[in-house]
Amino acid sequence: MMSSQKPEERSVESEKGLIANKYILIIGILLIAVVVINSWFYGGDFSVTTLSGDSFSISRNRGKVIMINFMTTTCPYCRAETLELKKLWNAYDGKIVLVSISIDTITDTEGLLRDFANSYEADWIWARDVVGAAIKYKVTGTPATFILDEEGRVRYRHDGFTEASTLMDELDILLNS
Repeated sequence: MMSSQKPEERSVESEKGLIANKYILIIGILLIAVVVINSWFYGGDFSVTTLSGDSFSISRNRGKVIMINFMTTTCPYCRAETLELKKLWNAYDGKIVLVSISIDTITDTEGLLRDFANSYEADWIWARDVVGAAIKYKVTGTPATFILDEEGRVRYRHDGFTEASTLMDELDILLNS
């Protein structure tokens, strides 16, 4: 059976198909880029049981500025940063949500972490990372501190010891915007 289309008509239809495929490919690449870029700004939601027995999650604290501090009790920089967080907490209590999460769930038992927090009179939220939150936030060492805006987007990230003054400057930007 012979086609009733002329060769020129078939080549135009073939070109239209190629152009449509190119647009589909471009749209697919853009969607993947949006997902990847989004993951840079959103560490991801997680829910963890706190030392007080409550549940903490990013989604339940939407509308608030959140600071997440990934740490361990054996890390000397984490101990020094806890003193900085204490200064920050005293200045911003009630204005932010602060949670310190130990990523060493073997050494940092609930009792040891509670004793650690009490020794610093650190009365903010404390938890152990038994849900993989550090993986979602791509934590590779401690301390690692993240400041999230009211929408849950990571606005600031600090790997290693960070002074309270630096964190306060960033909090002021978010709280006053």
